[in-house]
Amino acid sequence: MKEKMKNRNIALTASLLLAVVLAILVFPTISAATAIVTPVTSGNYTGTVAINVTTDGSNEGDNMTCYYNVTGGNISVSNYLITIVNSSINDTMFDDSAVSISALTDATTYNISCSVFNATGATPQASASVAVVTFDSTNPSCTLTGDHLTIPYKGSIALSWTSSDALSLVSTAVYIDGPQTQTTITDTDANEVRTLTSQDTKYFGDWTVNITGTDRSGNTCIESFNFSSYLPDGVDWVEEPVKSKDTGKIALGIIIVGIVIYLAFIKKK
Repeated sequence: MKEKMKNRNIALTASLLLAVVLAILVFPTISAATAIVTPVTSGNYTGTVAINVTTDGSNEGDNMTCYYNVTGGNISVSNYLITIVNSSINDTMFDDSAVSISALTDATTYNISCSVFNATGATPQASASVAVVTFDSTNPSCTLTGDHLTIPYKGSIALSWTSSDALSLVSTAVYIDGPQTQTTITDTDANEVRTLTSQDTKYFGDWTVNITGTDRSGNTCIESFNFSSYLPDGVDWVEEPVKSKDTGKIALGIIIVGIVIYLAFIKKK
């Protein structure tokens, strides 16, 4: 019985030692794998994209090549994106902060795959990929018009605007800025025909309308429209001048009053 217990303890100890050895051997591979830091999954990029790839010491290489619309480290010359040469064989990070993507077709489904190579082999030592990346280097489209350039005081005007994007319009901002103490009117509809009535245009002067459309990657479109409101007779408003006092007439009046008083009271004495 004691012998069986001893053998069991020896077997258990040996199993634990084997598990520790395996953990030591496997842990570096798990904890320091090659990875794409940027771009990120579901990221949105316009014009340029930062490429940043890290790798562990066991996968040291002197260059890294990235491809688009491929996954799992597949190599496709037609989908070549960039090659980044390492500063030394011991470096574990490949980085370029501004890789141009302006020539690529706008899309929301790009896959980026990067592979690390050494100086002598064509087979990648390590690869990593990231999916569902948006490349959008095109501005949204905006239009803004009005049916008049001038309107009567307390008249009306129909403003029409649109904003759209081929991939992902995320916001529209419209500002209607009136003269004097007119409160700025705002709107967020992407497409609208809006009529300003006499209640809205009760101030005369110059008006400015602006629209800004923004897509998910931060590209924008901007349009403006200007019009003026005026008095009903069409004459530009002129402030009424302050009337000056006629000192001559006032002096004459005082003299006349004095004469009357003199004749009525003083002369009778």
